[in-house]
Amino acid sequence: MLFGTEPVPGLPLGDADRDRVRQVLDRHRVAGKRLLLCSGGRDKLVPYAVGQSTVDVLKDASESWYPGISVDSRVYKDVGHAFGKDMVTDAVAFLVDAVARGPREKESRAKILPKASRNDGKKDA
Repeated sequence: MLFGTEPVPGLPLGDADRDRVRQVLDRHRVAGKRLLLCSGGRDKLVPYAVGQSTVDVLKDASESWYPGISVDSRVYKDVGHAFGKDMVTDAVAFLVDAVARGPREKESRAKILPKASRNDGKKDA
């Protein structure tokens, strides 16, 4: 989703790939965000390996050249393509912590399009 139809670049990123990824992260307003990525280790529909390159790029960005984001990637080894009990527990803890931290110092709002813009002006079916 982040990279559209373009392939996810491999690490280490060259300058051109880093610039392209930075543009993607900026466009999706990732700066200043904390990300919790939950994956099932036994997911056969979308195996972890399919998204691992994206996780690797996000972690690389957060650890070096794109400050201000935090990436916490967790693989739940006995979970398939589901949101397992431990995932729920971790997600709730993540959200409670986010609320406890309060608003960020710098205001930023999510870009939410009006309903008419999301579906090209067509009424909901």
